[in-house]
Amino acid sequence: MKATATALLALLAVVGVASAQAAQALPQRTRVRITPADPSPVIVGELIAVSDSILMVRRQRGGGDITIPRSLVQRLEVSRGTRRGANAGWGALVGLVVGGAIGYAGGNDHCYDSWFCFDRPSAALLGGATGVAAGSLVGLVVGSFERWRDAEVPASLSVVPTGEGSMSIGGRIAF
Repeated sequence: MKATATALLALLAVVGVASAQAAQALPQRTRVRITPADPSPVIVGELIAVSDSILMVRRQRGGGDITIPRSLVQRLEVSRGTRRGANAGWGALVGLVVGGAIGYAGGNDHCYDSWFCFDRPSAALLGGATGVAAGSLVGLVVGSFERWRDAEVPASLSVVPTGEGSMSIGGRIAF
């Protein structure tokens, strides 16, 4: 009975670790940035293949495929993409509010004796339109930078019964 319980516990541990590791695995064609341990330049590209000993990456800008030993990988990051549209929208909204407020404050309701004068509502409209254009442009530029997150380094642990009342424990760390 004790051996059966030990074997069942070991099986549950292995299945649990295997399913957790599968959920954290990096899929192929993921955009990655690799910082090597040596003073080599940072490698940015698309992940093609992963094994226990190497990472194969298709470099951006036609640089070809490169194979990197895992032992040389100091840092592995995954692209989260850009936020051009969202940042341009937020920039437009902020520009509308700020530009409209500045335009309203700079407007003049007494335009009787001046040849170039805007009343407050017209100045607010002009300031808001200018703010939308400027804010959208700033948001577009700021949002075009690619965002990165560190890739998790999943660890695996296996517990296997080796005989009557004994177990073997093994571990592995992999990307």
